Order: sequence, then structure tokens, then C-alpha cells
Amino acid sequence: SEIFESLENLSIETSGPLYRYVHGDFNTYAEASIYKADAIEKGYTTSFVVPYKEGVRISILEAIEYLEN
Repeated sequence: SEIFESLENLSIETSGPLYRYVHGDFNTYAEASIYKADAIEKGYTTSFVVPYKEGVRISILEAIEYLEN
């Protein structure tokens, strides 16, 4: 889609009829949050932070626990 042409390293995840567009790679939640705010400001209003560990999507609680250890 033309909507995403300006984004580099874009990947798409599917879950049944849903498509999730994933962009960005950050080492901290703070970095991801700043990027999310910027994306929302640019018009990607449904942006959110999704944690991954070793390439596998994990829950926010798992990510917090991992970062605390």
C-alpha cells in the first residue's frame, strides 16, 4: 500500500483475517514509546508497542519480567 511506502524494514503478520504491519526494532520500551508517539503524530493512529524475545512475540508482562532480570 502507498500508505507504508516511506517505512523501511516493514513486515506483515497475519492472524486470520487481520493484517498487522510491524515496523521498528528497539532495545528499550522508552525508545519504542518515542517512536510510537512519532508514528501517531504522522497519522498512524493505531500504532502500539509489541514486545518480541528472540523473534517470538511475547506479552507485555513477560517483557517487563525479562527486562527486570
